[in-house]
Amino acid sequence: MSTYLFFSIVIDGGPMKRRAPKQIAQEGFPFIAIGSSAGYTERMTKARWFLLVPGIGFMMALGLHLWHIGTPNVLVSDEISFVNDGWSYVTHQPYFDPHPPLGKLMLGVVMKLFGYAPDVWRSVNAIEGALLIPLLWWIVRRLTKSNASANIAVVLGLVDGLVLADSRLGMINIPFVLFSIAGFAAILTALSSPRPRRWLFLAGLVMGLAVSTKWLAALVIIPAILVWIWPKFFGQQRTVAWTGTLKIFSLLVLVVWPMILYSLVFVVHFAWLHLPNTFWSLNAHMLRYHLSVPATGDPNAQPWWGWLLAWRPFPYWASVQGTTVSTIRSLPNVWVWWTGSLLVLWNLVRGWKNRLQRLLNVLILFVWIPFAVIQRVMYSYHALLFDVVMIIMLSVWLGKLWSNHRRMVFVYLGMSIVTFIFFAPWWLNIPLSTQQNNLRTWLPSWSITR
Repeated sequence: MSTYLFFSIVIDGGPMKRRAPKQIAQEGFPFIAIGSSAGYTERMTKARWFLLVPGIGFMMALGLHLWHIGTPNVLVSDEISFVNDGWSYVTHQPYFDPHPPLGKLMLGVVMKLFGYAPDVWRSVNAIEGALLIPLLWWIVRRLTKSNASANIAVVLGLVDGLVLADSRLGMINIPFVLFSIAGFAAILTALSSPRPRRWLFLAGLVMGLAVSTKWLAALVIIPAILVWIWPKFFGQQRTVAWTGTLKIFSLLVLVVWPMILYSLVFVVHFAWLHLPNTFWSLNAHMLRYHLSVPATGDPNAQPWWGWLLAWRPFPYWASVQGTTVSTIRSLPNVWVWWTGSLLVLWNLVRGWKNRLQRLLNVLILFVWIPFAVIQRVMYSYHALLFDVVMIIMLSVWLGKLWSNHRRMVFVYLGMSIVTFIFFAPWWLNIPLSTQQNNLRTWLPSWSITR
């Protein structure tokens, strides 16, 4: 009973109390009152509980991400490319990578300051991955105005294996996800702020950083801009009038400003490597590379339709020594993932009338369906944006259930935590016996030997 009470207080963000339906509607319970009101963001930041749950969530995530982050003490998977590219800035050695240079520039700065070591080049992602936790809280709290939904998002974010595995490696997936989600959060905040321009400027800044890391950031940037332009269609409300001046300002900071930032990142890239500025030819070369990547041929590939099943988790690292197996897998928390996949499919079929559900559907379609069109090999880590949006969707629905079906939510979160603990060795590179490793190989496609 004490554990149940503890979870109730943590999820609610305060003492348990029953609320009348009218009061719930006034507080903006999911799908009942989803509109914004002036000054909502400012009131939110002044609340006593504002930093408690997301702050604790950030510290817990950071602890998980930094735990034994220096092992394995070698370059893992795509670290071979990205870390060496980052080190190229330190040694002024030209390199080619098909992604924009910001992610490698950040690795280069960190290694320039602190040296070439695994715990150094992985620390950037560890911090950025932990920052996703308060961002999830902020987005869900903004969408639902529900403490329960937002705090559930923190719990689900903490037990997410896909983000955890990537946050412990020196690659560029986590930075572009963080910047993309931060841009979406800034747009939502601008909608409810009586002074939206500063938030729009911030949105344009992080959007520019996102696309300067990976072009895939556009899959979140585009729907975020659509939400700003047509908020009512997505169940939102803009606090200030949609004047001609605001339209021009929005165009400048959400389109022109990110493009300027994108070009400036390349200026730094060329200057640091002592190269002439060949911006257009380099971007054309990057595009040609992506178009030339074959669609099949890699046994570790996972097509877009396999995402829902977590069909083939990408093996970032595997070491078999006698009867001991050490591995790092790009595998989601399968309890959360499989139940979330069912919710995604249900919401895509039945969730278009409700405006908030419509917004979630649009986000899911943007971060999922384009991969059905992109004609190149795909891997499980390409589902990171899909993973984050799924957590948001699950949090909204579980928050809705929390009021009248608290025990059901409690059981769901308990199962999420148990599953996380069970599969943690695959994300944290904890050695297992062959028997224990096979116990976790629930699908034949999860085997590290083919």
